[in-house]
Amino acid sequence: MRESSTMFGPHQELDPPSQSAQSTLDLIIAEATLKGLADVFSPHDPPTLNSLPGQSQSSNPFSEEFKYRSLVDRLPAVVFMASLEGGIGDAYVSPQIEATLGFSQGEWLQEPLRWYQHIHPDDKEKWSVEAAEMFLSGTPLKSVYRVIARDGRVVWFQCEASMLRREDGRPWAIQGVGFDITNLKESEQALHEKNQQLELLKDVATTANQAATIAEAMQFAVDRICKFTAWPLGHACMPAVDQSHLGSFHIWSSVQDRRFDAFRAASEVNGFSIAGDLPVKLFTSAPAIWVKDLANDPYFARRSVAQQAGIKSAFAFPVLSGSEVIAVLEFFSSDYSDRDDGILEVMTLVGNQLGQVADRTKTLATELKFRELLEAAPDAMMVVDGQGRIVLINAQMKTIFGYAREELLGQTMEMLMPERFRREHPGHRAAFFADPRVRPMGAGAELYGLRKDGTEFPIEISLSPLETAEGTLVVSALRDITIRKQIDRRLEVAAAEAQAANRAKTMFLSTVSHEIRTPMNAILGYAQLISQDPGLGAVAKANLEIICQSGEHLIGLITEILDMSKIEAGRTELNTASFDFPRLVDNLASMFRLSAQAKALRFEVVVDGESVVHLVADEGKVRQVLINLLGNAIKFTPRGLVKLHLTLYRRRADQLWLSAEIEDTGPGITEEEQGRLFQPFSQIKRGLKAQEGTGLGLAIARSYARLMGGDIIVTSVLGEGSTFRFSIPIKSDDLQFDPGPSSLTNATGLRTEMAAILPAVSPLKLMELPVELINDLLDTVQKGEKDRLDELIRGLGDLDGQVGAALKQLAENYEYDALICLLEDAKRELLP
Repeated sequence: MRESSTMFGPHQELDPPSQSAQSTLDLIIAEATLKGLADVFSPHDPPTLNSLPGQSQSSNPFSEEFKYRSLVDRLPAVVFMASLEGGIGDAYVSPQIEATLGFSQGEWLQEPLRWYQHIHPDDKEKWSVEAAEMFLSGTPLKSVYRVIARDGRVVWFQCEASMLRREDGRPWAIQGVGFDITNLKESEQALHEKNQQLELLKDVATTANQAATIAEAMQFAVDRICKFTAWPLGHACMPAVDQSHLGSFHIWSSVQDRRFDAFRAASEVNGFSIAGDLPVKLFTSAPAIWVKDLANDPYFARRSVAQQAGIKSAFAFPVLSGSEVIAVLEFFSSDYSDRDDGILEVMTLVGNQLGQVADRTKTLATELKFRELLEAAPDAMMVVDGQGRIVLINAQMKTIFGYAREELLGQTMEMLMPERFRREHPGHRAAFFADPRVRPMGAGAELYGLRKDGTEFPIEISLSPLETAEGTLVVSALRDITIRKQIDRRLEVAAAEAQAANRAKTMFLSTVSHEIRTPMNAILGYAQLISQDPGLGAVAKANLEIICQSGEHLIGLITEILDMSKIEAGRTELNTASFDFPRLVDNLASMFRLSAQAKALRFEVVVDGESVVHLVADEGKVRQVLINLLGNAIKFTPRGLVKLHLTLYRRRADQLWLSAEIEDTGPGITEEEQGRLFQPFSQIKRGLKAQEGTGLGLAIARSYARLMGGDIIVTSVLGEGSTFRFSIPIKSDDLQFDPGPSSLTNATGLRTEMAAILPAVSPLKLMELPVELINDLLDTVQKGEKDRLDELIRGLGDLDGQVGAALKQLAENYEYDALICLLEDAKRELLP
């Protein structure tokens, strides 16, 4: 098949050269040898089968030669043979030459050098050397090279040829076979390209994933892709923070070429406009793109500077994080390059790899921040997975448990709890993972931890679920509460001791109150009797009045101390019941009118708001609060006005409120004094000057108000007066029958209607009672102490059942005016 020539004659034997001669053969000698070999085939007419030697023998279709020739002609390969003695007439090539290269047998054999002429230019030197070596040394030729077909196609041949020699060793002919391996070579080339692509992906996946930053990963990718494509320039850019343009990463291919300096500078000035450029197309549409002719691309904003740099073609692809374009890589060629979908497909995969690197970098940054926060936490922190294995801890864990970090990681958390809790804990853990939710510290039973040294200690644990790519984890904060528990125990002991002391104080005060009240009531009774002696002098009467006032003050002091003691001990209870609101107002007006008139004060009572007669509340405490506030207002107001303004109103449709404003024109209270006005045993300057009270009245009044769900607030202007506002939620009970008439006091303080239910008992009947008991009853009614009054009336049952029943009727109907009149009449009857 190889049509070559040699400088030897047709009958000249080709002695094999020495080994040194073989090693020094060059192209010139080889081609001269082939030229001489071509002279073997003189320009005769194209041979035919009839001119071949031995035709007479082969005309017989059953001859061996004919069978051999028929078989050779049908082989799927080009078979050739050439005589070194007989000239061109002895040359042969099989018919497959036409199917392979497009030349007929006759055309191919007509030109002895045709084979050499159609060898691919890049393979001629290689073929010449190998053919010359076969002729000179006799070594069989085995070679792969390309041949240009008649239509310009490149056909790959695998050729095997050998020399035929006579019995005496002289070369006689050349024979060989050539196989068309174009498809195989194309498959090899495709496989090679695929291997290169896989190598590229492997390099990017390996090296980029080892990069510390996304910028480092992109730098490697740019350089590796330039090497893969043999394109001289690569660049990475990303969207700017405001998303209005793309900015350069300042990442370019490492191999610098000065002709691209101006293009690089233009790419880094002010970023790229979002309106158009190669990376922007990717930023807005995402698929990889290829531009063969950048000079004619109207959307390429840098085309003028690209033309100056000799840049012809470009391709670009995005780096995606999910569906978000986080960067664009672009590459430029100095030659016009047709679109290669295979390359774009590979580049898309590279972009995905870089996107994963970006995601991993973000995840690592997040994990680093999480670890830093974990380490900075003041509590011991532990992260566990669904199987209870410890995956992360902070340094505080060693502080409270004693284990080093490496001793805990990978272990189950049950190792940190006492043995008695371990069996049931996996079930609790599974229940939490089935319904994960934040559980704050202190929510649950008492828990204990187990230190490395085997000691137990009380702990608090908070649990927070954490969703990750590996599944749900739980972040646990653990706190050693040993010291707190010790303090709590000391506080419990102190509280128990305080309660015991408080009970002892209450018992002591009750005993003292009883022991003081009894003789004091006798003293007051006898002092009042003595004061009625007409022969008593003025000085004696004045002294007796001092005795009475001091005794009453002492009894009031003891009563207030007992009330405050009950409040502090938490023993004060509300006794809610329905009461007649207008009657309560009327009683209060009657009680304080005379006191106001005695000081020449104008006393006003105003009632407005909703018209409700029967209310449900603790009437005794309401009365006591109002008595305290009105008493203070009259006591500390030297001139002017004291006004009680009562209002029933609704804050909501279903909520009725009682508001009582006690306004006076007294000296006022400073802001500093207002801050301690409601503290027990605290008195302002005006109270200290008056030398009255204990400083408990307002404290008790506010405590009662808050116990009933309301409060007392004060506003005051120094030199102008004060206003105390007492407000509580209250209920209406107007559906019940009102058995008796009621009355309200008008703004002038004059009674418009007087209601009285006369008791079935006379003052003379009350005179049978002890004087001190009458004084106690009168004092209690005047102070509005309903609980105390009920207690005293119940005690009357043992002395006189009729009197007790009559006084109980008056008390239950809140006929305090009638009760006061009855008691005062009895008291006067007892005086001489």
